[in-house]
Amino acid sequence: MKGEKTLVKDQGGWFFQGGADNDVIVSSRIRLSRNLTGHLFPGSMGHEEEERVRTAAIAAFEGLLDETTYEPVLIGDLRPSERRLLMERKLISQDFSLHKEKTVMLRKDMNQSCMINEDDHLKILTYRGGEALSSLYREVRDLDDKLETRVDFAASLEYGYLGPRLDNLGTAMKGSYFVHLPALVESGLVDKALKTMIQVGYEVTGFSPGEDGSLGQFFLVSNKETLGFKEEEVVEKLETLSRQLITYERMAREDLLNKKLWELEDRVFRALGVMKSCRLLDYGEGVELISSLRMGVILGWLPFPLESLNSLIILSQNSHLQARIGDGETAEELILDHERAEQFREILITPLETGGGSDV
Repeated sequence: MKGEKTLVKDQGGWFFQGGADNDVIVSSRIRLSRNLTGHLFPGSMGHEEEERVRTAAIAAFEGLLDETTYEPVLIGDLRPSERRLLMERKLISQDFSLHKEKTVMLRKDMNQSCMINEDDHLKILTYRGGEALSSLYREVRDLDDKLETRVDFAASLEYGYLGPRLDNLGTAMKGSYFVHLPALVESGLVDKALKTMIQVGYEVTGFSPGEDGSLGQFFLVSNKETLGFKEEEVVEKLETLSRQLITYERMAREDLLNKKLWELEDRVFRALGVMKSCRLLDYGEGVELISSLRMGVILGWLPFPLESLNSLIILSQNSHLQARIGDGETAEELILDHERAEQFREILITPLETGGGSDV
């Protein structure tokens, strides 16, 4: 089955990468929206017109480099768990996953996707570990230029790239960072820092897949406006913001070490003890453990690679666990919680033990 080959056996993903300043910036993302000239926007198209757009988009991608770089995946060819797996990696949206006639282009490394006929004709999502917005932008800009030699994008001199959403005119590009701010949260300064970002035009949301609030002191920060700015300006402003966040978080970390060392040590090593001994672990608690263990790694107290902890944010979600145990649809929550606990130890503890033991 196409979906099984692409989604279950593949081990790619941004979360296996390192990246600059990844003690604070877990990953970078760029989202690019494009629409084709001569067609109604999605939501207004009939079936025949939607099929013409789909055919043109697939042909444009398949002609880029070689036929193995991108793969068109029909949503209807995937099992429900495989669709959820793509959602868990933020490669498709929930609404998109419900339409079996839709097609997504997947790059082989699972770091880039393009949803065809979502709320734009093309919605490209590209990810990379750490602070990597400039290099990510160059990659996406190159892809955009190549696609534009094969299809005509709807645009105007006054409003830039055109689409169905007014808040997406102009560059139709959004950059974002997935950030970890435990010291700012613990010191009570995070609300002030995030409020300042919102006031100057950025969007800030908590990391909360399927939950209320924000899990593990992780946040998503992105530009809000796309009209009136050049793409390079969007990237530059976000990079300036990231440098500020990195500075604030590291200063708060030093302050906590000076004022709350014991509390910090207790949090980190209590999380380590839970992780090593628990037999059931739900996703929310797992993310909270990851947050505490990341702090321990950043402070030099624990020997785990940050990439391993980052990978657990993605790989310990339900559909990834279902793929891991080979039960794509029927695994009960209790089984998944048990498998998640085993997975944490396998990814974090086993490599240390097989490498000659550890002091954790």
